[in-house]
Amino acid sequence: MNNAQEQLDNLIGALANPATWLLVLLGLVVCVVLGFSRSAKWAVVAGLLFISNLDTSSWIKNQTLVTPLPLLLSFARALAFGSLLLLLVPTLMSDRGWRRSFVPAAAVFFLLCEMMLTLRIAADGNHQKSTLGFVLFPLTFIILIVGIGRHLQSVRGAERLITAITAGGAMVLLATVIQVLVNSQAVVHRGRLAGLTSSPNHSAVIFALLLIPTAHLITRQGVGLKYRLSMIGIGGLASAMLLWTGSRTGALMAAVGLVMYFRHRIDKLFIVAAAVGISLFAAMQVFSDSSESAERMLDTSDTRSHVWQAMFRNFASNPFFGVGEQTRYSENSFLLVASQAGLLALVPLIIFVFLMVYSVIRMLRLRAFMDRDLRATSDFVLASVCALGAGACFEGYFTAFFSFPLYYLYLQFPLLAFVIDAAQARATSNDVGFDQPFELAQQLEYPWVDNAIPR
Repeated sequence: MNNAQEQLDNLIGALANPATWLLVLLGLVVCVVLGFSRSAKWAVVAGLLFISNLDTSSWIKNQTLVTPLPLLLSFARALAFGSLLLLLVPTLMSDRGWRRSFVPAAAVFFLLCEMMLTLRIAADGNHQKSTLGFVLFPLTFIILIVGIGRHLQSVRGAERLITAITAGGAMVLLATVIQVLVNSQAVVHRGRLAGLTSSPNHSAVIFALLLIPTAHLITRQGVGLKYRLSMIGIGGLASAMLLWTGSRTGALMAAVGLVMYFRHRIDKLFIVAAAVGISLFAAMQVFSDSSESAERMLDTSDTRSHVWQAMFRNFASNPFFGVGEQTRYSENSFLLVASQAGLLALVPLIIFVFLMVYSVIRMLRLRAFMDRDLRATSDFVLASVCALGAGACFEGYFTAFFSFPLYYLYLQFPLLAFVIDAAQARATSNDVGFDQPFELAQQLEYPWVDNAIPR
């Protein structure tokens, strides 16, 4: 009762503060802008990716950080949740257009896995966290999969989403670089770059994933020289920070992602590697400490098998429902899910993996019906999914509530559905002699057209 009264008093006090109403007014203005602007939503997506990587633990908060990072850390979770709520506006105002479907079946089972994990948290008595999960995960599903998917009506829309993903990762990178230049001790732990996530491995995952859309934008047709050079610079900085983390998982994810993206264009792989290599060399002259941790990537010592065994023992002790939040390790997403929630969440996760593989194979089979731009988008999706899959074997980011790789994965679902829809539409149009509506043919033949389909 006292707690409820205290919360009511806090609410009344907040409503009596003019700053609260100023924030409400600012939020309404942002909602109006999101409702009428086609590009504002992509800026919110980039901001969401940046905010979601910020660690809220006491370790990073006790460090001396550059302004405004301390303020952002204090409200990181509220800002991330607020960003999702802001994206509800363009979601509600979106139009189905020519699209057939927005939600891959794999995404439904991934949501089911997250809901089962949340149910297990509720069974442990952590009602505050479980309530957040029951609200957050369906909201994220609706906004980042259905909502964003409805805005992908052309290749140009897909490119804007990929650019937003790159911008979010670049914000993480630049904030880390600035912090290192001002006070490196705040984000370096035992000689390894922990970054704003307070974990070298988590930071490495972000930098590795950033390299994939960066490579995509470097090789994209029709971009200016300055833009291309800026992407090369971001690639070099990301590579330097990745080396500084000393994370073998990050190195594996970057290698898998880039090889899968350039698998049909090995010549471009060498060209991009040479250009980014020059940028990397320049970055390492400034951040000379980054080379010290790079040697760890060649270390062959076993640091995970004992952790995997511990998580498997947790699963074996209660195979149906797991041991809940007693699990203290996160070196494998699949074992972490099994350890925390047992078969209750593991079964949907396994179905998600199989359906994801099926959808990717289906996308690859439709490659013959794709033009150059759509093929590049499909290559990005394939590279991202493979990199995330490789990383999931060594990091437990499937169980996170807010994280960069989790949202990165969520955004692959609408991209995957769009590529399959567009390729199938082209295949159908070819089969029936272009008897499809003119608007659909226009939308597919001219990827730079981003307007809604006329009614």
